Amino acid sequence: MFVTSKNSESGLNAIVALEPNDESPHSVWLYLSKGDEIISDCFLVNLVEPGDSVSKPKNRDAPPPVISRYLTSSVPSKLPAEDDINFTWSDSGKDVAVSINGSVIGFVVSGEGRGYSRALSQEGPWGNPWSDELFSSRFSD
Repeated sequence: MFVTSKNSESGLNAIVALEPNDESPHSVWLYLSKGDEIISDCFLVNLVEPGDSVSKPKNRDAPPPVISRYLTSSVPSKLPAEDDINFTWSDSGKDVAVSINGSVIGFVVSGEGRGYSRALSQEGPWGNPWSDELFSSRFSD
């Protein structure tokens, strides 16, 4: 899976991708990039049963799977279909949110390295828990 959206105003790219990008992915992530440089990321979906401690992925470029104490649910999600993924850009074109099946599940704010995810229960190495206030300030009409 590799779904992209480019903002014509800012020139930034949003990418939804599997991690690791191989035959046994453990999660789905949103990346915000400027050219080839990733400037922000957001954990979106857990695809595997979470463990209690950090395990290093075989692919050293991939983030490790999120552990159970950081997740809102220990039940793995299904892999979303590419057609069910939609992007919403802020008016500035510097922030982007991702919806799956019409529900916004995560967003990144340009200038912040880690995004905000409904799947995360607390702040940590995988990102930040959802913030209604921040989301509304960036994406409200």
